[in-house]
Amino acid sequence: AVVSTQSTGTESPKKINPFKNQLMLSEWLRDKPDDFEENWLCKPAPVGHRTLVVAHKGRTDSFTKSGYRTATFPSLLPGGSNSSRSSYSLLDAVWCEKSEAFYILDLICYGGHPVDNSEAEFRFYWGASKFSEDLPGISSKLRKNRYPMIWLPSCTCNKESLTKWVAEKQEFDVDGLLFYHKMGHYSAGPSPLVGWLKPDMLNEVLGLDLDLSSYQMDT
Repeated sequence: AVVSTQSTGTESPKKINPFKNQLMLSEWLRDKPDDFEENWLCKPAPVGHRTLVVAHKGRTDSFTKSGYRTATFPSLLPGGSNSSRSSYSLLDAVWCEKSEAFYILDLICYGGHPVDNSEAEFRFYWGASKFSEDLPGISSKLRKNRYPMIWLPSCTCNKESLTKWVAEKQEFDVDGLLFYHKMGHYSAGPSPLVGWLKPDMLNEVLGLDLDLSSYQMDT
């Protein structure tokens, strides 16, 4: 079939927003998975706004889940400033107004290298190493890095690790905890391989007896 490209004068092309609905979303963790201790990783999520961070063409943009741009600024991310215009990075983050910082949950693309088809265990390892070794100053407010970007570390989901994790005082108010299957790829939209719990639900759902008294929660 031949499709005509001639305009009739009545239609207007629908503009596609490439940054809309690109974040991977969690589902409530209603039951403890059978392989929870062996194959799942945990990350705390700060109270804030889920954000897609895009560094490209010498600038950094932040977008809401629906693709609305909230800010444009320089950053030390590859592609995020004039010194790295040719590169490109895409990150899943939480914007915390209280600390005026981005807390990074996950990598989608870094330095022009897509990692969405990589397993979560690798993405977390690679992201942690890049932020600690290749990006000095990324966690500070600088002229070339307007907002601090802080990589959120992960822990395994055995009782010992979770006990130590929840006992540590976080620098932010905790909204909840995200649980990622180690072998899960990054895909836009809800994923059964990413679970979510509020802190006060941990013991009931996971069958644990964690001391949550020192855990900062949004009240």
